[in-house]
Amino acid sequence: MRLTSFLLAGLPNVGKSLLFNKLTQTKNAIVSDHAGFTRDVRYGYCSFDDKSECEIIDTAGFISEKDDVLLDSITFFTRNAIFEADNIVYIFDANIGIQLYDYHYLEFLRKSNKNVIPVINKCEGKKIDFLLSDFSELGFNDFLFISALHNSGIFELKEKLSLLKSKNTNSYESKLFKVGVIGKSNVGKSTLLNTILKQDRFITSNEENTTRESIDSLTPYGDINVLFSDTAGLFKKNKNDFSLLSLNDAFNTIEFSDIIFLVVDASKKLSNFEKKIISHLAINKKNFLLIINKSDLINNKKFFLNKYVSDNLSQFTNFNSFLITMVSAKNQNGMKSLEIKFKNLYKLIHSRFSTGKLMRVLDNLLKDKPILSTSKNKTPKIKYLHQGRINPVTLIFYGKNLKYIQKNYIKHMERHFIKSLNLNGSQIRFIFKN
Repeated sequence: MRLTSFLLAGLPNVGKSLLFNKLTQTKNAIVSDHAGFTRDVRYGYCSFDDKSECEIIDTAGFISEKDDVLLDSITFFTRNAIFEADNIVYIFDANIGIQLYDYHYLEFLRKSNKNVIPVINKCEGKKIDFLLSDFSELGFNDFLFISALHNSGIFELKEKLSLLKSKNTNSYESKLFKVGVIGKSNVGKSTLLNTILKQDRFITSNEENTTRESIDSLTPYGDINVLFSDTAGLFKKNKNDFSLLSLNDAFNTIEFSDIIFLVVDASKKLSNFEKKIISHLAINKKNFLLIINKSDLINNKKFFLNKYVSDNLSQFTNFNSFLITMVSAKNQNGMKSLEIKFKNLYKLIHSRFSTGKLMRVLDNLLKDKPILSTSKNKTPKIKYLHQGRINPVTLIFYGKNLKYIQKNYIKHMERHFIKSLNLNGSQIRFIFKN
């Protein structure tokens, strides 16, 4: 079951990182009096009395240190974190009150249709009535008053999070899992989706570019509520541009889908462009299923698949772990196998691992092959790791001189963790922090 997530938002230096440490009972977020000290997005977990958990996300402040541009200063990673979060905990500083930037920030959050929980921090020594009077113009029904520094109000905040967590848990079936269907023109994407949906929802034709924009359709698939997006066919704009799609909304489908169905034509050799798309997905750690359509044109499917993998995919690191299936969408062959592999991938990307298990896997890795460094004078040393996000499974490593780990060794680490954690077929992401 996916954990309910709460994103800590607010202007710089309102106490987000300290509150993150209090809720997660860690010291993963560095606390500083300097505004804008947090530069990235951190993930942690808050435990409740019933032994359940929720995910806590700490973000950088929303004001650019360079030019104080409001919305432009919302980083790509923070935007993504907001997009993915279930709830927003918006934090104010009781010492400075409402700032002009707060209005713009809240307007942005309200447009995202997220549930916003208003929290006023640094309330030690303050009169609640005066604070309510100052903040009432924002239109919130109820505020939570805390002092993260003095642990005041943390219990009440956790009770609020626990209540919202329970509500979100009961409504997860209505939380959509997004699958983007991409591929070159005329490979059978729309036919495939019509077969999955068991209805002629998408227009099909032998002519290229029948689908001109992304079309969404909701259906239960593999016992999961899935929102499928059929995109316009991929094409290469020029020799150097391989990551863009024919339409901007199709590109967004890739970026904001939980899983990608990459559809290719069995009767044609995998093009360099399609290989670059696979590379793009792999580099960005986007979980995907490679679907070889039009298998009805192939006689010896087992021989064909082995040769296809050898000829077209052997250039990729971990190509043996790619999830590949052959189907004939037109004849409805191989559809059950596709559904089973989808359910398996869904399970893999939602995997969670204890820190103890991860440390044991790391110990076995280091015993088998010590870390290789790019520097003669700097020796990387990993001291600790834990899991961050899911989809992809994200592991966060802490230690010294980690930026000097050789790239080939990192690939070796990925293979080792994928094999040891039984994640074959899914992507894994590493984050290294000194």
